[in-house]
Amino acid sequence: MTDLMDGVTPMPPMPCPACGRVMTASGESPFDPHGTEPRPQGPQPGDTTICAYCLVILVFNDDLTIRRMTAEEWKALPTEVAEGIIVLQFAVRQAFKQARGRGDPTSN
Repeated sequence: MTDLMDGVTPMPPMPCPACGRVMTASGESPFDPHGTEPRPQGPQPGDTTICAYCLVILVFNDDLTIRRMTAEEWKALPTEVAEGIIVLQFAVRQAFKQARGRGDPTSN
């Protein structure tokens, strides 16, 4: 498994629109949301990410703020992109479980 910190980019602190926890970094999506072209480094408008706390799927707006992905956007994603998001959610969930098992106080 790759390191979950690979491809993480700092971002201005902003609350997750779902859980309200403040996000300060974004995992980079290696593909654009509508195909498989490599992306430039750092989030771009329309890129997806997930909240590291509640795992909700988020989309970057034109001004690089974040919002929840709509059901219509989810349905429009190419299969390989949707599968990648699901795999990432699973990997983050597993990392949280392992951290809780070690008594990590940041894993609430």
